[in-house]
Amino acid sequence: SNSTHRSCLAAKVDDVVYFLLEALLNVGWETINILYANMNTLDANMTTLDANMTTLDANMNTSDANMNTSNANMNTSNASMHTSDANMNTSDANMSTSDANMNTSDANMSTLDANMNKSDANMNTSDANMNTSDANMNTSNVNMNKSDVPGDYRS
Repeated sequence: SNSTHRSCLAAKVDDVVYFLLEALLNVGWETINILYANMNTLDANMTTLDANMTTLDANMNTSDANMNTSNANMNTSNASMHTSDANMNTSDANMSTSDANMNTSDANMSTLDANMNKSDANMNTSDANMNTSDANMNTSNVNMNKSDVPGDYRS
């Protein structure tokens, strides 16, 4: 009777151990399934992260290219401004030279006017001298004619 009781107790212990082992096994499988699901989610997230990093690299390369283009445009603009400044300086120099040439031309014209006025005065003086000479010649002719009259010895 005592061995029967032990046998029955052992069977119940076996049942409890089997139940616990089965429960632990089920929990283990669920844990493994959750772990696999989490690993799959992690893989998907890493794939998404890789794609995002690739997109970020492409965007950074595009940004670098845009900055290089902008820098090139700024350099071109600066060169154009320097050329424009040089052209303006050349234009200013040409205007200064033109002003100097005009001033020289004005001075030459003033000198020419003064010389023409001197020439006119000299011509007027020459005309006056010629008129005086003509008058003197006329007087001399009159005097000669008087001395040619026969019997007239008046001075």
